[in-house]
Amino acid sequence: MIAVVVASGYVPRYVAAGGKPWFYQPEFGAAVMQACGFGYVNPDAASRPELTAFLERRSDTVSCDHLRGVAQRPLSSMQRAFRYLMMTVGETWSLRGAVSWSGLLPLYALLYGITVVLAFAVFRQAMSLPLAAAASLLLAFSTLHLNNLPHLRDYAKAPFVLALVLCALRAVLGPVSVRRTLALAAGAGLVTGIGIGFRNDLLVAIPAMAGVFLLFVPGSLREQWTLRAGAVAIYAIAVYAAMFPMSSVYKTGGGGSTPHLILLGLTPEFSAGLGVDNSRLYELGFEYRDELALAIIDNYSDRQLGDHRFLEMYGADYDRTAGRVLADYARDFPADLLARVYASAVRITQLPHLESTAAVVVPDFIPEPWKGLLLFKTKALRVLGSWWPWPLAVGITVLAFANLRLGLAAVIGIGYLSGYPALQFQERHFFHLEFVSWLVIGFVISSGWHAALAAVQREARERFVALLPDRPLRSAIAVLVAVAVLAIIIVTPLWVLRRYQAAHVTTLLHDVARADRTAVPLAPVTTGDSTMFPMPAAVDGLPVDGGIHSRYVAADLGGPGCDALRVNVTQRYRAASIGYDFSHRTVVDIPLSDTPTRIVFPAYFRNPRSTATLDEPMAFAGLEVPTAQAGCLAGASLVAPPQWPALLDLRLPPDWERVTPYATISGVEGRQNPARTYTVPDDLSRSAARRALAASPALFTEGDILKVSPTFQMHGGEWRADGVGGVGGRGPLLYLVEMKPRRIEKGTAFIAEGTIEKGGVTFGLVADDEWKVQLHVRQTGDFSVVIVAPDTRNYKVVFANNLLGMSLRNRVTLRRVGLVAAPSHP
Repeated sequence: MIAVVVASGYVPRYVAAGGKPWFYQPEFGAAVMQACGFGYVNPDAASRPELTAFLERRSDTVSCDHLRGVAQRPLSSMQRAFRYLMMTVGETWSLRGAVSWSGLLPLYALLYGITVVLAFAVFRQAMSLPLAAAASLLLAFSTLHLNNLPHLRDYAKAPFVLALVLCALRAVLGPVSVRRTLALAAGAGLVTGIGIGFRNDLLVAIPAMAGVFLLFVPGSLREQWTLRAGAVAIYAIAVYAAMFPMSSVYKTGGGGSTPHLILLGLTPEFSAGLGVDNSRLYELGFEYRDELALAIIDNYSDRQLGDHRFLEMYGADYDRTAGRVLADYARDFPADLLARVYASAVRITQLPHLESTAAVVVPDFIPEPWKGLLLFKTKALRVLGSWWPWPLAVGITVLAFANLRLGLAAVIGIGYLSGYPALQFQERHFFHLEFVSWLVIGFVISSGWHAALAAVQREARERFVALLPDRPLRSAIAVLVAVAVLAIIIVTPLWVLRRYQAAHVTTLLHDVARADRTAVPLAPVTTGDSTMFPMPAAVDGLPVDGGIHSRYVAADLGGPGCDALRVNVTQRYRAASIGYDFSHRTVVDIPLSDTPTRIVFPAYFRNPRSTATLDEPMAFAGLEVPTAQAGCLAGASLVAPPQWPALLDLRLPPDWERVTPYATISGVEGRQNPARTYTVPDDLSRSAARRALAASPALFTEGDILKVSPTFQMHGGEWRADGVGGVGGRGPLLYLVEMKPRRIEKGTAFIAEGTIEKGGVTFGLVADDEWKVQLHVRQTGDFSVVIVAPDTRNYKVVFANNLLGMSLRNRVTLRRVGLVAAPSHP
């Protein structure tokens, strides 16, 4: 009931505050028709302005009278895929007697209430009643859940996932009987199939649930193989029966196109969310956009398969080609794909205290005193986050010691739940997994409480001892062996794949770097603050056949004529529609040396005179930079493309051969990144930075230190931070060293050069107990820092932790730190 009340109050406030619930409302014409008694059919909305206004959310309601005799069209792929969700929406409107978006509030409340109730049932499998109630209450007030609740299509999967987890736990915990096991399998199959009709994310549950019934039901594998096989068969039959009305979508060309979705999940924004870092050495595309995936897939068909047709999105040929692109990508970058799964597991098990999610954000429209309580909860979550991953490690170890089968089931189950969001790592795809951390924490607290009671109460001790294995030493050894085996299973494939990929990718990049190039003439056209370098040669001569063609373009940024440390480069396109306008801006770091950074990217082209079904002309037009940085484009050329599945965006700085040639997980492992210079002000000229770094600084000494962390050491002019903690204890943002106040003249530069092996740091100037200047360095590898004092005053130079990953360990060496007279920002 509490959850229903919370949802009923939150959604209207969200909308009133300007929030825009989004669940592909233009596709809900079939739900409208069902609510009006015309059946589950797709109306031609364009013929009825009132319906168009409603579906486009320009009006809150639509009258059924306006829909009589409306023309019909075939159901779209989305209407077929989310049939049960749309039918539920239609029935909600029908029961309320009116079709309106605001009339869906009872459905929001019902879904939220069911989710929290099911979470309580899940929690009760691992903890006491009071703890389960407390965890459920925390979930009921979860800003992570509430932030996703208005987006109905994405939130609708939450109760189905919790229901399946409950089924899995009941199957694993036992007791075992033929009737009970088969009933659980049938129920899980129906929940899966129906859930797929609400949100097809539930497709990932099929292999997981099959594995539960096949491997983790209590009892002997040899003696129960018929029961286990029967349970899997019953589960599969129930899934198929429940999702049969949507099954056509998942045939090749049916509109599901899973490879298309997975390829989109490999684009940079998802990598950033995962905390996967490859130094931007190579990237697939530039943003999450269906049309970009289409261009990548169609262009692969053109280059690799010799098929120059335009492949219509989600068609049969398109789906087959997308599958080939994904398979080839997996062949070339297998270590990166596995690293993404591991990174996802790290991030999901950090919920609900993961800083990059809505779990630690309190909306302004929340009324008091609830807002104060949520702010307190947020602070508590941040403190809790500093202890990750110990509750998880302790909980699994305790469970494995008591029952190795349950421990292995927990490891595999949590690993699968937390790893699969790597497919598209976005909050709307994983918010429902917040329960995992509360389940683990509640189990650890409950186990500790029972152990404490066992120490002082005889009855509690007898119950506690009954839970222990008959041979504790043997169980302890088995746990140690299992941990060692799991570590090998987890680490070895990644290590092997990285060895393969490192050699493979390095060879591919060398091929591009050394390839013959054809110079592209540059004739800049300046308009106000922007300078355009048209490049018609990049698309001249490409075929006129409707297919999406490309050329590989290289651009050199930097050199003696460039006085900027960062250049804003826009790849400019001409296109008939916004979706196919691939114009986008990227920021390129310019090295201190005169050797430029080379970016390499595909320039896409589709002939405007094409007669293909979807006539979407587009063409790469050229590069655009701020006029003040026009001298930074040192040259451009066409490069023969390598035999890659997709033409990747490459960034090759002068020291690219030193860069780690595979993706790593930020906050977990180190890597070698390109050397980078950080400055304040951000647009400090390259010449000013070079002068400051070339000067002989006045070095700090131990006598200059006011406060220092135990993890910090100073040896002559070298500073080193190595360990966990800062001034005052443990924490991701604590000071490492604070210098005594000193008068610093305007234009004086604080400079530092060093290497981050692990972690991240902040440099800054503090005056009157406030940060006046902050500069964050979070990328591992060599770096240099130049901070120009903005005015004359007494400053304290501060060096602090800046740790955004799971680890609180910092390992940073500063080889040169001091103050130099430097020119002001020119």
